[in-house]
Amino acid sequence: MIFCLTFQIAVRSHDFTSASHLPLQLDQEPDLTKTIPQNFMEAAYKYSYSNFLAYRAGLSTSQLPAPNYTFITYKQAAYYIHQIQRAIQHLTPGDRCAIYAKNSPLWLLSDIALQFQNIISAPVFDTLGHDNIVYALNLIQATCVIASGDHLTAIIGLSQQIPTLKTIISMDELNESVFQNVKNQFKQNDNLLFSFEDLFNGASNQKLVALQLNDMTTTNYLDLIQKSINTEQTAESASSVIFTSGTSGRPKALLVSHKNVLSGLASLGRQFVPYHLNDKGEQSSFISYLPLAHVFERILEHGAYKRGLLIYYSSGSIKTLADDLKLAKPSLMIGVPRVYSKMYEAFKYKLNQQSFVKRAVFNTAFELKKLYLKINPNAHKTGRFPLVEKVFKSIHESFGGNLEFIVSGSSSLQKEVREFLEVCSGARVTTGYGLTEANSAGLYNYCGQKYNSANQLGFSSYLVNAEVVDKSDVCEFNLEKDKIGELVISGPIIAIGQVDGKWGSIKKITDDRDFYHTGDLVTIHKDHSVSFLRRIGLVTKLQQGEFVDLEAVESALESSSLFTSALVHGESDKSALVCIASVSSSQLQNILGDSLFELYKEQPNNYWSQVDDILVKEGEKLVKQRGLKGFNVPRAYNIYLNTDWTSNPQFYTPSQKKKHYAMVSAFKKELDVLFAHSENSDVQINYTKNVYNFIVDHKFMVILILVLVLMFKIMK
Repeated sequence: MIFCLTFQIAVRSHDFTSASHLPLQLDQEPDLTKTIPQNFMEAAYKYSYSNFLAYRAGLSTSQLPAPNYTFITYKQAAYYIHQIQRAIQHLTPGDRCAIYAKNSPLWLLSDIALQFQNIISAPVFDTLGHDNIVYALNLIQATCVIASGDHLTAIIGLSQQIPTLKTIISMDELNESVFQNVKNQFKQNDNLLFSFEDLFNGASNQKLVALQLNDMTTTNYLDLIQKSINTEQTAESASSVIFTSGTSGRPKALLVSHKNVLSGLASLGRQFVPYHLNDKGEQSSFISYLPLAHVFERILEHGAYKRGLLIYYSSGSIKTLADDLKLAKPSLMIGVPRVYSKMYEAFKYKLNQQSFVKRAVFNTAFELKKLYLKINPNAHKTGRFPLVEKVFKSIHESFGGNLEFIVSGSSSLQKEVREFLEVCSGARVTTGYGLTEANSAGLYNYCGQKYNSANQLGFSSYLVNAEVVDKSDVCEFNLEKDKIGELVISGPIIAIGQVDGKWGSIKKITDDRDFYHTGDLVTIHKDHSVSFLRRIGLVTKLQQGEFVDLEAVESALESSSLFTSALVHGESDKSALVCIASVSSSQLQNILGDSLFELYKEQPNNYWSQVDDILVKEGEKLVKQRGLKGFNVPRAYNIYLNTDWTSNPQFYTPSQKKKHYAMVSAFKKELDVLFAHSENSDVQINYTKNVYNFIVDHKFMVILILVLVLMFKIMK
């Protein structure tokens, strides 16, 4: 337990009566006194004949995309839930069952079916890596895994390392190719550690089965699954284990109740996420593409059925997402800052390829609408300005042409990206901040809200009690004087606790006042909203005692189209920062010029010093544009051309957060070389400064010496 006896300031709660962009529809908000199955059944009966789920890459998103979407109604969904229940009926209430698959109708339906059986679901990121998957499943002593066909290979191959695992359920048909893939990946001296025959006949410790999804009968499956709800469940019962994405090492396992999950979606969606009917009077919909193992996406999808929404599942690849959007035409889109930043960068690149006239027309329309939204805050509630909207038509269509709401969660959105979405998308834009530990709840900014800073997180959301507490004992800021401290939150959204070393041992994650300490330093403003400053743990102190916010420097560099990703690092015994960066080759070529760029590509070692000097100057401009002091400027760079680290699970979480510690470990040798180079550079810089300072301080003596030397030469 954490004890908190410090000075604190309350964060203001969001004022729903005056600022929300939707009127409250209480019948579409979750009932926190009931369980997930009870909330689902109320919605399923209410919206029986409305479409619930849509797919075009198969029920488990493991097939090639079809030309059009196939739909499942709320009533039909009950059939699939019943069939999954049959496959897991041998499990004991309280058992832990992992879901290991891409986003799909069967993913969500499996999650719901587990809740009906009082089985604790445990969604697993499909990007965790084999070592972390084994760790996570052993931590919770998983007895069952439900996996899609494309992930079955890994689970079968790893099964012998998970002693408690008794059943592997495939979402797809089992065939010889699955077994061949296992043989290719999990051999030991050309021999498998187990036999497939044993898996089928039960002779091994594990059993492998496939879901039986035959043609539906006329049976009323809604009534059937209604009767199957476990009567021992309450809203306080354990529902799921949610794994964090592991930004600082091994994933943590958080135990959450039905009430935690329902509170998360009540907090996230209240009067912000659309209700059943959109502005046109049609069924609201959204596209599922963020990993369902991530709490943000999972909470939203459980909230979707309570509102009678339609969920379109992406085809499982970023390459087909644009086609999915055009076909689905969603009214809501959710994402995290890096996703929207990539969209913005792609748009900027396309705009720069246009003629001067087209760019001028776009920029004029952009500034006009931006001004219109500024002087008419209520206009944000429609997202439209008819006078110039045609200029942004192609951007509207890239989102499907029907978009009404954009939600950016996780952390603050860069100002230029937010303004781009507000002006060009034609949608209402809401930004927010949430945590896995709080079931995605936290803070948000309503559309049209005044921003005190670019990094504003907003006011506390429904059911969230937030405060800023003094952390002057571990950082250079004092809350009373600087209005900067750590953000802490409490409420029914906070998880029951964290699995501590082994299943059955649950550690409380809140302090003695039941507040969760986020580890984020924030500034509290006069209106009692807050803005993100930095992570407490991602600050380094340099040799001369300067505090450096590594994330702020990385953000400054990544604001440029030159740096696609940057890892900035500093150490207490070093005098300067260094940087490992992925850069755009086209942007680098523009800066270096064709000749030097080609020479660098052919002989990088010979021309590294020249390129490094140029990058240091570019970095210095970007860092100082953010108002950061000179000691925040990296003094040496090691660059990679067009390298997408965001798709590497070793370096980035599925929610696109950088794993600093893992990256520092992976690039240790390169960082050591850069530090050696930067220290030598600093010696030269310090020598030059010392000479300059001597001349300034003793200018008359220096002038006299120069005159004497000159006279001596003339006399000679």
